[in-house]
Amino acid sequence: MCRKMKSPHVSLEGGVVDNLREAFKRLRIDGRTGLLEFFATARGHYRRSDVYKLYNQHGQEDPRHQEDIRRQDDQQRQEELQHLVDMRHQEEERRREDYRRHDEERLQDEERRRKELQHEDDLRCQDEDWRRENLRRQDKDRRREELQHQDEMRRHEEDRRREDCSTKMICASKTKIDAEKNCNSMRKCAAKKKSDIENICSANFEVFNGS
Repeated sequence: MCRKMKSPHVSLEGGVVDNLREAFKRLRIDGRTGLLEFFATARGHYRRSDVYKLYNQHGQEDPRHQEDIRRQDDQQRQEELQHLVDMRHQEEERRREDYRRHDEERLQDEERRRKELQHEDDLRCQDEDWRRENLRRQDKDRRREELQHQDEMRRHEEDRRREDCSTKMICASKTKIDAEKNCNSMRKCAAKKKSDIENICSANFEVFNGS
């Protein structure tokens, strides 16, 4: 801001005074008119007593300079207000962008959830279809096994009946043979008895005639 002199003990004549005055004016324009701020700005460049003396001499500027200061202050306030407006617009734009992004994310989440639900529903339908098909297949297998069992039982019953019939036929045939044998034996016995009777009668007759 101010050109630093080689010696800290310089006079207020010539360029040194102009430099301090210019530094003071810039501080006034920036809105910083405090003595301590002015000292802090000039510290290390000039003696404190010289800076204090210059501050007292030029602490009150002429009306034209004050008008320039007010105009510059107004311009600065306008720039600050415009900056605040720009910042507010940026903040609103950022919020709109956040809302838009959040809305897109919400729509994406809803679409993803809808697809997940659709997938779950498809799986459930597939599972129900598989269960119905499995039950139908099991019922069909069960009916086929029942029919097969009934057919086997019917064949077994038929085989048993045929065996019973054969056994009865064999028994009847054997009974007939036995009966025929018995009849033949009885005939033989009867014939023999008849023959014996005839022989006895004949013998008796002969004995009777001989006597």
